[in-house]
Amino acid sequence: IYIYPIPDYLLYQGRDMTVQSCPYSIYSAEIVVPKLLRKHSIYQKDIHKASTFLVPHFTTCFYHLCIESHLKSIDGCKLDAANYLQKILEWVDSHHMFMSSNGGSDHALVFSWDRGAELVKGNLELSLLLKNMTHLVHYGYSNSMVENMPNNYIAIPPYRKPEECVDSEKSVLAYFRGTFIDDY
Repeated sequence: IYIYPIPDYLLYQGRDMTVQSCPYSIYSAEIVVPKLLRKHSIYQKDIHKASTFLVPHFTTCFYHLCIESHLKSIDGCKLDAANYLQKILEWVDSHHMFMSSNGGSDHALVFSWDRGAELVKGNLELSLLLKNMTHLVHYGYSNSMVENMPNNYIAIPPYRKPEECVDSEKSVLAYFRGTFIDDY
């Protein structure tokens, strides 16, 4: 897995995005997963040797920071979040040939906000960019829920801070939370 080096001015947009700054730690998977993958043996530093490409972004945390600020409506925050993600994807597409070579089907992103890309369902151009990508989400969903949503998704557990885990005496901690919805 190659992880795109998104420029800070696009990725952070003046905000310090950390697990602590994301309004709800449950949505911090967008921040944590790329960091964990960089430490794993599947991480590939050479883009030409990779078979899968991860697009890091903090769309869920940005959306919830917007909501928590009370400066915009829910729709205004969704629009800001969609614009934020679209700029990142446009940068990837303009700087790397790999995104357009397979229509994005060998690309993945973490969407830790429930059903993920539903956040951008009102933006047809962005929805079409995301459609062929694999989405790592907290809830499973089917294509019948929302038009132009992704064909591929993997349900992952939400991030939990170690101090939030109840029983610290166990040597192995397994945590899964998921819902597979056929008909919303």
